[in-house]
Amino acid sequence: MTLTCKMPFLQSSDAQFQFCFFRDTRALGPGWSSSPKLQIAAMWKEDTGSYWCEAQTMASKVLRSRRSQINVHSECQWGQSARIG
Repeated sequence: MTLTCKMPFLQSSDAQFQFCFFRDTRALGPGWSSSPKLQIAAMWKEDTGSYWCEAQTMASKVLRSRRSQINVHSECQWGQSARIG
């Protein structure tokens, strides 16, 4: 599964951003990264939850996307993608 951080201002800005992805109350993956995408090898029913991303500018301004509910129905899924924001 690939999560992609999508916010309207990202496409129109020349600023450099760092991205962080979250599920419910915890950060996912390596924490802050320069990539607006997070690759998750497999997802399980327990991974169902509210997902969102944050984008941070070099000036430390943090912007948060809307939350997206992702429901995992089968035991695992590969090759899927979801846009957050």
